[in-house]
Parts: sequence; structure tokens; C-alpha cells
Amino acid sequence: MLSAVLCAGPVDWYLALPASAAGRRELAEEHLATLREPAGAAGLTWWHDRAASAGPPVHPSLRLVRNG
Repeated sequence: MLSAVLCAGPVDWYLALPASAAGRRELAEEHLATLREPAGAAGLTWWHDRAASAGPPVHPSLRLVRNG
């Protein structure tokens, strides 16, 4: 039997990315705030600082457009 473990980072980081890309900045901020609190308490300063300094990855003038 084969098994593998991968740690790519906190779930809230990866939930904030699509929320921000979809223009749901408030939801993205909630995820980043949820990440900052336990990361800071656990001494994970890299993740805490990354979440604290994260800006919107998508420019506000870009919008998702639905056809139909």
C-alpha cells in the first residue's frame, strides 16, 4: 500500500484565494483573519505575516462575466 502526505499550507489561505478572485473580498478577509489568529498563537509567523499582508490578487476593475 502506498500513501503520501502533502502539506501545502493552511486551508483558510486556499479558501481566501478563490473568494478574492471571485470578487468576494469580505469573505476573503474573513478567511485571512481566521488564518492569522491561530497562526500567530502557534508562532507560525510566516503564515501570520503572509495573511496580514495579503492584498487582493485580482484588480478591482476585473469582473467575472457570465454568458447567458
